[in-house]
Amino acid sequence: MPTLVPGQIVEEKYKVVRALAAGGFGAVYEVFREGLKQRGAMKVLTLNPSPEMVQRIHNEARVLGALRHPNIPQIYDMGSFPDGAPWLVMEFLEGESLEARLIRAHKSGQRGLPFADVTEIGEDITAAMNAAHERGVIHRDMKPSNVVLVADAKAACGLRAVVLDFGIARMAGDGLTQTGALLGTPAYMAPEQAVDARQADALSDVYAVGMVLYQSLCGRLPFDIDPARGPYGVLLAKAMPP
Repeated sequence: MPTLVPGQIVEEKYKVVRALAAGGFGAVYEVFREGLKQRGAMKVLTLNPSPEMVQRIHNEARVLGALRHPNIPQIYDMGSFPDGAPWLVMEFLEGESLEARLIRAHKSGQRGLPFADVTEIGEDITAAMNAAHERGVIHRDMKPSNVVLVADAKAACGLRAVVLDFGIARMAGDGLTQTGALLGTPAYMAPEQAVDARQADALSDVYAVGMVLYQSLCGRLPFDIDPARGPYGVLLAKAMPP
């Protein structure tokens, strides 16, 4: 898939406005659909995406299509480029990630975010997780970079938290994750998920949310991952008796 450029028209309906983010697996662009006067965020994969990455973006589209909640982004459309690389268009969310907010707080000398703000952000995140769990969806990658804070005049702290990136989420009975697969981000991963991603359940997401809120309030995680012991060494050592 070629890099999209401002002004380019995709699928004869989406005009590319600007690039929002880019990584090793793909990029996200702001797009505008003229007929509906609708802004969107188009997620696309890099050239020659692996079957796993194609599966992830299709999985995200399927999961978001099953969820309707103010703390979860809405999906508008999905498709593929002529070379087969998939794309999806989601609700455009203008704000900053919780990770970026925590970095700003650290640079300004704050230990963490104000208690009242963390409480409200936590209520939003748990509301999103409850909605997902009620539909049999397990996120499996809750972390500060997957939470975006958008302006909301109705919120006491002026911000609404929205949970992003359901690419490795699992829906009940989908059977897509192989036994022994390791998926997620180690620092926020529950011990049972570190052993086998298929073991992750709603409580695994609760654990990750707890880690996120601890970090948001205290400015650090309760413990660090030791690279010398491997990405899952600390988790397994704490979860299992000697």
